[in-house]
Amino acid sequence: MPVRPVVAAVIQFRMRVASRRGACLLLSGRLVLWAVIPLANPACGGMRSGTSSDASDPFPGTWQCAETDDLTFTAPPNQPPLHQTESTGISFAVDGDASLALTDEGNGISPCPRRYSVTGATASLNAGQTCQSADQVKSYSSGSASVESGTLTVSESYSFRAPFATVDGGTVGLAGAGTSSYKCTKH
Repeated sequence: MPVRPVVAAVIQFRMRVASRRGACLLLSGRLVLWAVIPLANPACGGMRSGTSSDASDPFPGTWQCAETDDLTFTAPPNQPPLHQTESTGISFAVDGDASLALTDEGNGISPCPRRYSVTGATASLNAGQTCQSADQVKSYSSGSASVESGTLTVSESYSFRAPFATVDGGTVGLAGAGTSSYKCTKH
């Protein structure tokens, strides 16, 4: 098996953010970026990368998707379910010998990488994954992905909680469960 060199970069950041109540917050920290650099060696069977068109490795790459979200709310009470469809991008990157990382691309929320275990053209979400942004938490309970005839299909189930600003300047907690389904073509 070819060795995949890893390139890493550390970015220090410091930013000021105004809260909904007018307070100014100073956020600082470190962001670690890494990339796997594929090896191009004909003796090793060619190149495995995020843009591979190798039929034995159908997931890695950038995909353009129609995403459908179905949400049910447990808080606040008596909220109707929400059904929405949008266009979004996702990417799968190689993350070990039989693992992939799926990341949402630029859909207005913080990126949330999820790890999948792969067997051929199917993949299963690894158990116990949670994504957290400044004030939102999404806990994944299940997920699956498959590639057939050049189309990627992904389905994920999760619970969520987040604050929601009301028109009178207050905040109410949102909570519930959801499913997201993606139908994608490689970009």
